[in-house]
Amino acid sequence: MGKFTVADESGEKRELVLFRGIEDFAAFLDGRFGEGTFSYLTGQSKPPKGGTKDIPRIHIAYSVSLNEYRGETSVELVLEDYC
Repeated sequence: MGKFTVADESGEKRELVLFRGIEDFAAFLDGRFGEGTFSYLTGQSKPPKGGTKDIPRIHIAYSVSLNEYRGETSVELVLEDYC
């Protein structure tokens, strides 16, 4: 599972989760923006050499669900597809 902070075009931030295909998503980001981009965005490394230091912009499709955890309920965006 991966959890990311994303922002829309107005700059409003939300949490986005990815439950399946995390390796494919990592390969997509690394292939499009430079090797190590996924690790950088997840806080596991410094900015990728030869890659972008800017936050990548991608298009996503997501579903909205409610997440209940330890008695708290929150809205959750679930990543379904990306390009």
